Amino acid sequence: MDDVGLLPKGLAAAESWRQEFTALRRLRLERAAPLGSLPLVVLERGHDSNPLWHSQQVDLAGLSSAGRLVTVEGSGHMIHLYNPTVVVQAIRDVVRSVRASHLEPEPARADG
Repeated sequence: MDDVGLLPKGLAAAESWRQEFTALRRLRLERAAPLGSLPLVVLERGHDSNPLWHSQQVDLAGLSSAGRLVTVEGSGHMIHLYNPTVVVQAIRDVVRSVRASHLEPEPARADG
């Protein structure tokens, strides 16, 4: 397979791309909240975590000034399998925030 689309061809090109992506990431992260006030919920596993992993999740939530970190106790990496209700609630929270920021009326829910 000679043609792989937009992938760099050769080590020099790959290194050039790596440097460019690193520089762009550095520029993006110089801002306090690179994603602005974009609604963001980061779900963190409560089981098999460590300080480095937790620190990375805190950083991820901090990408937005509206970011929020939720630790899902008793869950492992696949939070959606351990506690799908928390995942559904996080999605609803983000949708609600987006609608509120656009002043769009939220439709009535059948389940109250």
